[in-house]
Amino acid sequence: MAPQTTSNLCRCKSCNTAFRTELPTNVPVEEWVAALYEVRCPSCGAGTGQLGIGANLSQEEDMALRIDGPADVRAANWHDRAEIGASAVSLYRYFLSGSTEGLCVPDDLSALRRCIRLLEHVPEWTERMSELSADPKWGWLAANWPRVVDLFRAEAPTLTGPAPGTQLLLAELSSEEPL
Repeated sequence: MAPQTTSNLCRCKSCNTAFRTELPTNVPVEEWVAALYEVRCPSCGAGTGQLGIGANLSQEEDMALRIDGPADVRAANWHDRAEIGASAVSLYRYFLSGSTEGLCVPDDLSALRRCIRLLEHVPEWTERMSELSADPKWGWLAANWPRVVDLFRAEAPTLTGPAPGTQLLLAELSSEEPL
């Protein structure tokens, strides 16, 4: 069985380029470290010693990814270059293919932020959130999406930092039956 990988956002300390790389998961630490040492910056070729794993995009870099074009192009741009996670990727797959297989609901503020960032890249998908109201996992959140997002933006305008009311609302809604 081939090892699974996870996509990691990196930033080169030499040239400041943000890029994504795949690293194995569920492997012995020696294998993970060996894979990490093979990573090179696609712009300047700097090696692992000059890379920051888990880097976030600046607001300017994030905005630059929101190019004009069809939704699928903007979505692919988000997928290839932005901060992604299981919940946001499941939304991405749903809106592109209609597949509800493997839908994952954001369970914390970071996951919620990644979903919001996807919808900022493809704002017309926000109008389609109600399609997920019938899904057993997403129903509660889809039905309350504007309320949750508005509260999160009020508590944490940059979508980072503490937002206790939003976290409480996520917990409260996730414990209810879909609306």
